[in-house]
Amino acid sequence: MAQVHPVWGRPFEQYIDSYNVEATKHRITWRHDFELDAARLEAAEVTQKLYELAGEWEKVDTRKLDGYITLPMLKSLDKLSYSPITLVDFGHTAHISGCIKLLWAASKSAQRSGQSAIFSHEYGYLCFRIIMTTIGVCILQRLDQFSETLHKMLTDPSADLAATISRRVSELIEEEVGASTNERYFDRILGWAKFKDHPVQEPFAIRSDMWMLLNLLYDDRKHFLSLCTSTYSLGLSGLMFLLWRYHRFDWDYLKFLGKCSTSGQTALRQIVDEIVENDFVELALRVVLMLDMKNYDVSDEHGLSIEYYRILSHIFQDAGYDWYLRWRRTLTGLTEGEMSFLFVAGKSLGMIIAGLQQGFNIQEFEHPPGTCSYSRCAQPAGARHACGICMCLFYCSIRCQAADWRGTTPQNPHKKLCPGDLKSMTPQQLLKSLRDHGHLAAMDVTGMDLSTIFH
Repeated sequence: MAQVHPVWGRPFEQYIDSYNVEATKHRITWRHDFELDAARLEAAEVTQKLYELAGEWEKVDTRKLDGYITLPMLKSLDKLSYSPITLVDFGHTAHISGCIKLLWAASKSAQRSGQSAIFSHEYGYLCFRIIMTTIGVCILQRLDQFSETLHKMLTDPSADLAATISRRVSELIEEEVGASTNERYFDRILGWAKFKDHPVQEPFAIRSDMWMLLNLLYDDRKHFLSLCTSTYSLGLSGLMFLLWRYHRFDWDYLKFLGKCSTSGQTALRQIVDEIVENDFVELALRVVLMLDMKNYDVSDEHGLSIEYYRILSHIFQDAGYDWYLRWRRTLTGLTEGEMSFLFVAGKSLGMIIAGLQQGFNIQEFEHPPGTCSYSRCAQPAGARHACGICMCLFYCSIRCQAADWRGTTPQNPHKKLCPGDLKSMTPQQLLKSLRDHGHLAAMDVTGMDLSTIFH
């Protein structure tokens, strides 16, 4: 028989009977207010730590996990789900994000010991129970049905708490989906969309957390299916609704893959397709960013990188603008923290896409509005063009860029001041080098003909 783990608790075969249907139907009866207050205070300390986990990824380092949120602490929070008067304590969305990150950390720790199942021990299942209970309570609260549901539990002592919540959540989701044809309207419940006449809600979880949860459930799908049949389902409709909205909201761009050409299926092209199909587009963009675009020698050493670059360029030429529109739609559902984090990344992404020959279709995304670097510009606001060599100066139009290259006076033309490595080349040498190797667009994000400004 497997032994009880000092951190993760009982193994699957031992803890599963403690959470079967009969075992989870019982209610906790508080003997006096002191006992109730003590239980809530103990659980509140766990909630506070989960809030910290939800906002700070560093806390999930498995080396810091031991003793941070222990198995007894999770049990103290889960204990409140057995009483109707303490169910309101699960109205904190941080429980969802925090427990997902606990599951992720637990899975990493399990992998180091030769395991990969998050439900192989009681710790993972308790995290999942807390996630499920929180989803149900939060959906009821946001649809103004929690008080009515709680009243039914209090007036009927024999009512099964988990079954009552599960049934009502399922009914509400069915009503919501059937009442509107606008799928984005459903996201207001989860805090992922804003609509008039509806208060802005705190997100259930950031979408990176949902990605983690989906992968964790898939990796341990064997135990997950066993739990669904051997323990209380805890209202899977709420979880499925959350994962469905994540899938619809973040993965719609996969349909744009049909616009990509299927010709020339080299090994590298298959690698690119695999990256895109598995939601690793950001990895592909990062590869492009790291390529050494100043080396134009198509030798054996650099040929692989250049072929990879050309494949990516072809893919984004076909579907990049659609992905850009999808990105703009995604921005509407971000929290302030996510917006701040992605601001710099957004600018870099815009330059990459512009360099991949998207041209003026996505000028709005190339650079945020700024001041034109040409000193004589009559309307310097809205700079969206850049020097194609140094990328240091920005201009509101091609005319200002060309004028600044020649200079307002013979002493200060940007042609002489440009810090780029290619300024020593003659116009003919530069244009020939760029055109011979197909990197003209990569060097000049404006798409203008350099020959018009070198004279």
